[in-house]
Amino acid sequence: MSWTFWWFDMILHFLGGFWVSTVVFLFWNHYFSASTTGWLKIVTIILVWTFLIGIAWEIFELYFEVTSFSDGLAYWRDTASDLSMDIIGGIFGSLYSIRLNKING
Repeated sequence: MSWTFWWFDMILHFLGGFWVSTVVFLFWNHYFSASTTGWLKIVTIILVWTFLIGIAWEIFELYFEVTSFSDGLAYWRDTASDLSMDIIGGIFGSLYSIRLNKING
């Protein structure tokens, strides 16, 4: 599938990863008190959830035929780019949330 602005998908996946990581942080902080968990464990949990939701989104795209395996190499490149941007957004979102809530060691 050809898009007018090929880079717009990357921005949306970055922002989606940022949003998912912030929401996961809020849930974790509400139920488990993030200040006693440690930032490295929180970042790991957030990134796993961000990746899982990114995979679910890619399955959603396949199911509703937004993309397909028949696109060949373009499909795999797009999927890798999407998941990479999800994770990068997740890293920024988790670090932002931790810094905003002043969680140390």
